[in-house]
Amino acid sequence: MPDPLWQRLISAEHFERETESTLRRLHLAADPAPLLCLPDPDADEAPEPPTRLQ
Repeated sequence: MPDPLWQRLISAEHFERETESTLRRLHLAADPAPLLCLPDPDADEAPEPPTRLQ
């Protein structure tokens, strides 16, 4: 007779719960999306790209 704990661990429901939990943790740990900078249509020339401060 298979072990009941093992049966729960290999079930589709367990796999689904673990997958959702992992994806949720990865989503919450991810860096926020960078802001989208659109060019100003009224500007005479393109702005300088941002520089990284060191």
